[in-house]
Amino acid sequence: MNTAVKIKRHVTLPVWAIFALSLATFYAITSKNPIETLGAFVVLPVFFRLLWHKNEPTILLFVVIWQWFVVTIKVFYSNYLDKTLVEDFGDPIILKAYWASLFGLMVISIAARITMTGMKLPNLKLLKSQAMQLSPLRLFVFYIGYVASITLFSKYLPYSMGTILVAIDDLRYALVFVVTYVVFTRRSGWNYFIAMVVVEIVMGLSGFFADFKTVFFVVLITLVTLNYRIKPKMFLVIVAFSLLAFYLGVMWTVVKNEYRSYINAGTGAHAAIVGYKDRLRFMKDMFLNVEQEDFSKGVDHLIRRVEYINYIAYTMKNVPQAIPHENGKLWGNAILHLFMPRILFPDKKALESDTILTMKYTGLTSMVGTGMRTTSISIGYFGDAYIDFGIPGMYVILVIFGFCIGGVYRFFISSSKNILFGYGIAVAVLLSASSFGHVVTKIVGGVVMGFIVGSIALKFVVPNILPHLKLRLTKNMMTQSRSIQNSSVDSDNNS
Repeated sequence: MNTAVKIKRHVTLPVWAIFALSLATFYAITSKNPIETLGAFVVLPVFFRLLWHKNEPTILLFVVIWQWFVVTIKVFYSNYLDKTLVEDFGDPIILKAYWASLFGLMVISIAARITMTGMKLPNLKLLKSQAMQLSPLRLFVFYIGYVASITLFSKYLPYSMGTILVAIDDLRYALVFVVTYVVFTRRSGWNYFIAMVVVEIVMGLSGFFADFKTVFFVVLITLVTLNYRIKPKMFLVIVAFSLLAFYLGVMWTVVKNEYRSYINAGTGAHAAIVGYKDRLRFMKDMFLNVEQEDFSKGVDHLIRRVEYINYIAYTMKNVPQAIPHENGKLWGNAILHLFMPRILFPDKKALESDTILTMKYTGLTSMVGTGMRTTSISIGYFGDAYIDFGIPGMYVILVIFGFCIGGVYRFFISSSKNILFGYGIAVAVLLSASSFGHVVTKIVGGVVMGFIVGSIALKFVVPNILPHLKLRLTKNMMTQSRSIQNSSVDSDNNS
């Protein structure tokens, strides 16, 4: 029985989306930066057309849309401040950085879609029938056990295993995807879903870098995957999750410097030394003491913090005028560093810190240096590509990067016997490709190591744990599951 279908047609934008784009166009032409704002909106339908198809998880769309947000936020915030981009930044070079970044995202999107040409995907109804067979309770118990195990073993593993451990830890987001998909498909087990989200938020806020936002990203990706026609109720759920993520982001921005100084006991180290309970208590007290004025400043600081095109602009002003292009040094060192694991090469030299490289290539020694003790500041992998090869050479690198993430996506989606876990692992692995502000070492290393760990998990771990995660099916449930599978195949044959 053939259960795979070819991609027949793209997702059609609903009427409300077309109306929203019309309003966006009106906003653009009446804004302080009409051309830049219109350019930001024009590329959106192209991204959706290229990267959002029926039956597909929306991870690649998220990878590009999140980076689009990081690139364009400066335009929208400048509009809000009633300033042009040049007025807000102080130099016309910002326009070059903006358009170069926006075009780079288009290049990545096209390359990723080319890689997936002709790919076969399982039917959506078959995917949901598999989700119906899984137990939310058993999935949640396995998730808790997985998180607890990683937390325990990370204390005893050597530093040389750090990159591998991060990749293994990131696989928990595959479980977040699966739990969310199963709960929203079955419309039961809401308490397990809520508990999982709370666990992720608490773990994130109690860490040094506060990685609490990822769980919101994964939930949103899952919800959009489930609903390629977004209905009003689901739209409200997505908006609610987005607002909660934004609120926590602002609150974290307000308290992070004082919180970090507390949990590292004033050592300046990027690690938590203070006990877990004390961290949570301190965080709670700080959240409760945030005033309205502090929150307003936090919004401004959060937006300014993600304006990575500022660093790209300063880099374009400094390279090659003051520092020559590196001709592949940054990307070459990153790849070499990746294929020389410290466990096999214990004497491998450590790479220069992100902040030091940012100061070197932007020339912002005093500005960046003020945040060195508690913050890692990087130019981002777009900036690294520009430093190495300039324009247009950087786009060759971005095309290759697009081919790579498209290939990783295709592998997990089309080679998995269990569709749902294949989707989940694809999401977990490719999340690291969405960080516009990550240097090439982190973004390439995250994708490659995630691919290796995810492939092993999909091949050897998932088949062994899957039987223990399923419900005990009654005859009625088995009949319903077979009916769904048969109807899905018939619908494909008639489409």
